Amino acid sequence: MAETARLTLPALEVKHQLPGSEILAWGEQAGGTGANPVVIDCKALHGITTIKGAIAGYNSATAGGVTNTHVTTTHSGSTLNLHRWKPTSSSDTTLVASTTAENFSYIVWGVA
Repeated sequence: MAETARLTLPALEVKHQLPGSEILAWGEQAGGTGANPVVIDCKALHGITTIKGAIAGYNSATAGGVTNTHVTTTHSGSTLNLHRWKPTSSSDTTLVASTTAENFSYIVWGVA
């Protein structure tokens, strides 16, 4: 019998101090006006001055269809960028930047 564990993450800021000066943090970010990318200041929110890596996903219980289907991350210094992507149309699956607002959940790690 399969078991499912459910983890509910608090909004905005949670962090865990790792050995040394490394920090693991996670949170939720509202999609806002549909700006792409969504920019997160990890120094202000989590105390991370240098991001080493991050993952993100949509915080949604429904499939994206031809709106948002993919999320990718880029980072520089303490800035985390969450990029949204969608198919060009239902008949053209080439991904293009999306400006449809969606909520994200993310995990970021780096150095304080």
